[in-house]
Amino acid sequence: MEELEKVKKLLSEPIPEDPHQMQKNATLVEAYRFRLAVILAGKKKVLTDQEQFSMLQKSKVLTELDRKMHLEFKTKDMREEVEVYEQAIAGIDKRINLIQSMLKFATEEYRNVTR
Repeated sequence: MEELEKVKKLLSEPIPEDPHQMQKNATLVEAYRFRLAVILAGKKKVLTDQEQFSMLQKSKVLTELDRKMHLEFKTKDMREEVEVYEQAIAGIDKRINLIQSMLKFATEEYRNVTR
């Protein structure tokens, strides 16, 4: 969660106006993307393992619906964490795309001024 908190802080800061600072910001944010993706993959594996294990367990007392409901309850926190990490990665992607667009615009503006 420490990585996630750092990403939340970075994404909440405004994008710098200076092109060099924009590039530095994009590089910093991009560095966290891989870290979050690795963490997300681990969480998805744990979630999948829990789901598969639960489905393998047969019970004479519980119905299929009961087992599904129990699984939903047991995995709700992990599913929420997976969603948060997916949203953070999407936020990183959007920020990088925006910075790239802003840098392209700044480059075109600079070219127009120097002509």
